[in-house]
Amino acid sequence: MNAPLNKAAYSQLDPVLWQRANQRLLEKALSELSYEGVISPERGVPDAQGRSEYRLPLADASSQGYRWQGWTNRWDQPCITPGSVRTLADDQPAQDAVTVLRELLSPLALPANTLANYLRETLNTLSVDCQLLEARQGLSAADWLTLPTDQLQSLLDGHPKAIPSKGRVGWGVAENRLYGPERSPRFRLHWLAVARSLAETHAAPGWNSARLLAASCDEAERLRLQLLLAAQTAQPDQYWLLPVHPWQWQAHIAPQFAALLASRTLIHLGEAGDHYTPQQSLRTLSNTSRPKQLNLKLPLTLLNTSAWRGLSARYLAITPALSDWLQDLLEDDPLLAERRCGALAEPAAAFVPHPLYHGLPEVPYQFDEMLGAVWRESGEARLGPGEQVVMAAVLQQQDDHGRPLVAELIRQSGLSARDWLSRLFELAVVPLYHLQARYGLGFIAHGQNLMLRLADGAPAGVLLKDYQGDLFRAEADWAQPEGLAPAVWNALPSMPPHYLLHNLWTGLFGSVFRFMASVLHEAGLYDETAFYQLLAGTLQRYQTSQPQLAERFAQLDLFAAQMPRLSLNRARFAAGYGDAASRPIHALGPTLANPLRFDLPQTGAPT
Repeated sequence: MNAPLNKAAYSQLDPVLWQRANQRLLEKALSELSYEGVISPERGVPDAQGRSEYRLPLADASSQGYRWQGWTNRWDQPCITPGSVRTLADDQPAQDAVTVLRELLSPLALPANTLANYLRETLNTLSVDCQLLEARQGLSAADWLTLPTDQLQSLLDGHPKAIPSKGRVGWGVAENRLYGPERSPRFRLHWLAVARSLAETHAAPGWNSARLLAASCDEAERLRLQLLLAAQTAQPDQYWLLPVHPWQWQAHIAPQFAALLASRTLIHLGEAGDHYTPQQSLRTLSNTSRPKQLNLKLPLTLLNTSAWRGLSARYLAITPALSDWLQDLLEDDPLLAERRCGALAEPAAAFVPHPLYHGLPEVPYQFDEMLGAVWRESGEARLGPGEQVVMAAVLQQQDDHGRPLVAELIRQSGLSARDWLSRLFELAVVPLYHLQARYGLGFIAHGQNLMLRLADGAPAGVLLKDYQGDLFRAEADWAQPEGLAPAVWNALPSMPPHYLLHNLWTGLFGSVFRFMASVLHEAGLYDETAFYQLLAGTLQRYQTSQPQLAERFAQLDLFAAQMPRLSLNRARFAAGYGDAASRPIHALGPTLANPLRFDLPQTGAPT
């Protein structure tokens, strides 16, 4: 059952916004597919400013292909001049992003099911992008940075690498309005009483069902829920109260768990408690009634970007213990503490297995991740006086006039661009690399799950979050860190050390800095080559200061001549859209010359 369609949920698309959304997505598609090596545009001779014309002939397309203006950055990625994409056949502006995308992908001979679903996700993305453009019309970079944290993040572009970044297969226009972040909606959660014999619950010391409920419901609401539960069972103390996303309740829990509801193993108590708003990831919700209370991460059986957005029991079981250990580690390590590297605590997690799907051999993972929750500390609760917290994705974001938000942060700080970036690299990059080299822990710290502390616009520390599937450990002969239970360490996904380094490359470097350095350069704020020289120098100074880790630095070689080119869209083309027992893994494009090496040929930014 979908949400009812009404005038509040849908109005006729504005043709101007539709054209802008298409132009932006088309330029993103050409840029990312070129970076991934899916298409190979011909680059003309650069002019005095280093800019070129690119041509992409397509023999089987009526357009005969496309041309555009731009420059190539140190990641071998064309940065396209906005509005410059034109057809080769008749020199007309290219305006239909999905038609162009279909032409670009035609030589791959993708299965029809894969291509059709990919185009469907792209059309969904365009529809949501129109809502996004409408919501942020007229906002300058300075305006954005005055917004509350949750409202600011709701206006960000979204995943920078996935072309269909807002596919949300399973939602329509009404659901996007009600539960997508673009309009900063506020809604209450449904509450289920789950028999303790069924619920798999994990909590840090001092946390129980009552304390978690108090983080979402005031005293009056808690009493109301207790009375509702007591009216339906003589043993209310034998139940754990679990929040459920309202869409997940009506679309999946009510029909799929009907037998448990009928037997009163699950008892539906209705909507209650505080209001929440979605973060960029959709399934993570911020408490808008009491912003310093816990956030909630709730499963959504919804296909978005690369995966179904459920919650895996594998990681929920270790969440509180891992969270507690990380808090201690970050406080006790002098280098991390000095740089104010923290992590948002996750004091509790719960999982409710489906009686039929759970344990079924090779069951598609979407069926086994429908009901559960993670309780997570709010970033607002960790701020000092005068501080602000923002997602790292802010660093690559531009307002609709092309001004980077980071330019406004630099202005507010009173620092030079170089000094501002030096602080950022010291406070964000060094801790992440230190966690790899010293402890064998590799966070995939991308734009959504790395939070920046800001003080008067300047970097003042970072907060890590979201450990479910985005934290890996080194395997082989690297010792388990002290104080962490073997069961927790062994439950973390593992990889050889040189692969662990990829988490830094595909996360912060490839998903944030790749775009940030380019927008800074295009805005005339900081040269792209100088950006990576400054980053390389910061990392080299850190390595020099830690001679006892030299052997590990050799295994985690940041300055190798070549780096892997991890390719998100290629991964979707390879995996297709059939149900699988595990999430898709990254695919590899052509090997990439290391942007941190300056003794090798590089394309680089125009001068």
